[in-house]
Amino acid sequence: MGKIISIGGSLLKHSLLLTGILLLDILTEFHDFFTISKLQQDQYEVLVIELILKGAFIWFLHWLYFRQLKRFNPNGYGLKPLSRKNTLIFLIGVASLFALLCVESLTPFNADNATNQVLVNKFIRTAPLLASVDAVLAAPIIEEFILRGIFFNYFVNKNTIMSKIFVVLVSGFVFGLLHEPHFTVNLLVYCTMGWLFGSVYALTGDLRYSIALHILNNVLAFVSMF
Repeated sequence: MGKIISIGGSLLKHSLLLTGILLLDILTEFHDFFTISKLQQDQYEVLVIELILKGAFIWFLHWLYFRQLKRFNPNGYGLKPLSRKNTLIFLIGVASLFALLCVESLTPFNADNATNQVLVNKFIRTAPLLASVDAVLAAPIIEEFILRGIFFNYFVNKNTIMSKIFVVLVSGFVFGLLHEPHFTVNLLVYCTMGWLFGSVYALTGDLRYSIALHILNNVLAFVSMF
């Protein structure tokens, strides 16, 4: 009974932490507090302020992530030296990403209609420079720290195959819901991306690989709009 209470308390504490982090993430979206006309007029000022906010938030996530790794890290996650194994895993991840994008482009379903993508497209038309920095660079780093780094190491950090599969599946599903909150085929596309990023992190043990893959995905998505 005591063990169940302890596990429940830990899950509640970590859930509150994750909720707080997601709320902080929303607050860093400084451009959301402006009207379209005002954002177009003050795009560069908003860019500077948002870069400061997001930079501070990324620093906080970095500190939180590595603090947890120092406390308890049975999977050995962290900064790894360059190796053939991790390079191969990353290249397989890149090939899988291109395959996923090709399959998506050849089907009648279009991720451009997804809730997240509609908002991104509107953002790009309103403030292209701000949107490019936010979508291509800041968003992938923040999302990987939260949904892979922190989620993996605060919730399910047992060094077993089943626990890794479970946390990859759950984090990928959460990633999908954050980008497409409706049960459509677009949700499956985003979930698959989340599962791919999570798999790369779990297999390499280094968050930089999933961040790089996520940035590549967003660069390709951004370029395809023009």
